Amino acid sequence: MVQKQGSCRSTPFWTGAISPIIIWPTLREPILLCDLEGLSVEEAAASLGIPVGTVKSRLNRGRLELAKRLLAARGRSAPTS
Repeated sequence: MVQKQGSCRSTPFWTGAISPIIIWPTLREPILLCDLEGLSVEEAAASLGIPVGTVKSRLNRGRLELAKRLLAARGRSAPTS
């Protein structure tokens, strides 16, 4: 992990690579915590101070948005379902 100067929170090196892909931080944070840092949905919910169901919803919407943007960057269209 990389420490941001003047911050007490550690920031992984890949945060900058994902940040521009997903516009909304509310969708980005659950993906970073669950998919990249390996936290459970329950742990991510506790860390973010939101309900487990909200984390699950944001993970689903965030993953769909990430897939859409990555496919668009490669010149392909995303699935519609």
